[in-house]
Amino acid sequence: MLSLALLAFVVFLPPLVNRKVNQVLQGLMSRGGAEFRLLHVGLTRSDLSIVFSDDVSPSPAPAKIESCVLEYRPVQLLRGHIDSVRLNGVSLHAVATNGTIRIPALELFAKKSGIQKPFSLRNLKDLPVTVGDFQAEGHLVV
Repeated sequence: MLSLALLAFVVFLPPLVNRKVNQVLQGLMSRGGAEFRLLHVGLTRSDLSIVFSDDVSPSPAPAKIESCVLEYRPVQLLRGHIDSVRLNGVSLHAVATNGTIRIPALELFAKKSGIQKPFSLRNLKDLPVTVGDFQAEGHLVV
């Protein structure tokens, strides 16, 4: 019985998580879309990918993360701590015009009321999760 329950957990969890995260992202985005895919979920590690698209300018994608590896310990994860986050294949597009840089991916999350709060690294402290180590590999296309 326990084996059957674990098998059901492994088979059905990724599609359920994919659907729920995509619904949450769609609710946060004022325009465009995102495709989140959970590739693997385990007790100590999960792999996922995400691609953002924009309705206004469909190509190229404003941001893409080919692989995101989250490593954690179950008890620490329940407390809101992830041991490490590794982003691979990150593509972020930016537009430089007259000395100002605009990052289209951030505009996808503009408040639906039309008032956009500028992005700041200080906002990361307000997240409900803490991260031990963070690595990112990829490129910026300007």
